[in-house]
Amino acid sequence: KPEIVDIVVSGPGKAYLFRYGEMFELTWYRNAIDQLFTLVGPDGEPFPLKPGNTWFEVVGSSTQMKQEGDSSWRFMFSIP
Repeated sequence: KPEIVDIVVSGPGKAYLFRYGEMFELTWYRNAIDQLFTLVGPDGEPFPLKPGNTWFEVVGSSTQMKQEGDSSWRFMFSIP
C-alpha cells in the first residue's frame, strides 16, 4: 500500500555523492525549507555538481549502507 511521508529537511546532514565509480562523503546544508540545498566537501568548500540532471534520495538517519563491489553500494532504507 503506498504511503506518504512528510519530512521537513533543514539543517546540516550527511550526504554521499556518487560519480565516475567513486563515492564522496559530503555535508548538505539547508537553513530553511524555501532555500536550495548546498553540498560541502570535507575541505569546507562547496562541492561542484556536473552539468546535467542530478537525482537525490532522502533516507533516514538509521539507514545502513554497505559496499558490495568496487563501485557498488547498497542502502538499507529505514526511518528515522
